[in-house]
Amino acid sequence: MDNDKIVNYAGYGRHIPLKCKNHPNKRWSTKNLLHIGARTIFYNLHSVEGMGPECMCLARDLVPLTEEEARREEKARRKEDARREGEVRKKKAD
Repeated sequence: MDNDKIVNYAGYGRHIPLKCKNHPNKRWSTKNLLHIGARTIFYNLHSVEGMGPECMCLARDLVPLTEEEARREEKARRKEDARREGEVRKKKAD
């Protein structure tokens, strides 16, 4: 791992997904900066439908997704975005 980044698979300063060890279906994101004072953690209600409210676990329970998990979720998100876009186009055409 680079000394300035949380994970190597994402560029410095790019947003990376986090999950709670106790609630693995919930998602947060933060910038890929190792020093906690230089970043903020965001709860991502929009990224996974049905996540519900933010859990009350400690920040230390948030861990970055593996590269494979992050790629799989990004692929699923893009597929869902394309599906929704197709529905919107269909409604406009009708």
